[in-house]
Amino acid sequence: MIEAVERICVVGNSGSEIGNGRGKIIDSYDVVFRFNNYSVDDDFSPDYGRKTTHWVTTFAKDIVGYEDKDDISQFYCPLPLYDERFLSRYCFTSIPHYKKYRHKTQFIPLEYFLDLTKVIRNPSTGISFLYWLYRERGSIDRRDIFGFSFFDQNYRHHYFDEFSECGHSGLEEKMLYERISFLPNSQLD
Repeated sequence: MIEAVERICVVGNSGSEIGNGRGKIIDSYDVVFRFNNYSVDDDFSPDYGRKTTHWVTTFAKDIVGYEDKDDISQFYCPLPLYDERFLSRYCFTSIPHYKKYRHKTQFIPLEYFLDLTKVIRNPSTGISFLYWLYRERGSIDRRDIFGFSFFDQNYRHHYFDEFSECGHSGLEEKMLYERISFLPNSQLD
């Protein structure tokens, strides 16, 4: 997936980073993953940074800006869309975008996705990718994860828009996150 020596961070789309001023920290990482629609505009960069090296996408029809991502060398899809059963199951998939970019996309291994859906029936893009990362690299340092609130109503669903609908279980996702990630003891004080 990614070389173990590279410092990576994962930037989710929750509004939980608004006002935290962590944009420069995010931009200091070697690899920065972002999800589906996101914004690195001036309004958000102080909190969410600008750097994007890797894009995680589900190829959903409502995702915009594919052409803006042409400079990103690697896409990641946390759905096993290479398997016809899942490509037809996820009817929201933009088939033209999927066909155009699948050659530069790594897809979650089917085994990982099936294991994940035993725990969370309808996992979000974010938790699916974190689980994939966990399976490939082991436990994830929480200091390298930004913009995840597990659909906590105290935060905007997306920091960059007013979208608020969600068909995911925040409680289930948070429980899995706590299992696959860690916070060093010095950070617990």
